[in-house]
Amino acid sequence: MKKQIKFNPRETPGVICIERQTYGDSILITGTLIVIGSAEELNSWLEEEIEAAVREIKNLGGTIRIIKAALTVSTTSVITLSDEEVQAKEAPNTNAQIVISAAIMELHPSKAELIIRKALAAIRTKMREKMRENK
Repeated sequence: MKKQIKFNPRETPGVICIERQTYGDSILITGTLIVIGSAEELNSWLEEEIEAAVREIKNLGGTIRIIKAALTVSTTSVITLSDEEVQAKEAPNTNAQIVISAAIMELHPSKAELIIRKALAAIRTKMREKMRENK
């Protein structure tokens, strides 16, 4: 009997997950992305893309009630034991989850969703380019 593997896109690196719901007179868009990289770079890219999303929403005539972004980072430590010593090292890159939530008014829901998706896709693209440079 084959073992069935359950696929959870929210836990899969590189997959952008978007949820959309109504929040009063606003549309609430929440986007999630898991990537691997340095916290400093990811934070910088996240700030850039949030600013770009705000500009785009305003240019399209939308009103922003609130945008929140969260960057959750976890590191991996490796401990090696031998007959003579113990070595502990931290992995150079970290696993990170990026979540952007935006409550937007006066903008079609599909346009609002696309803007948040584009912000996360831009971060993913920057991370992939960085990984290619390091090879």
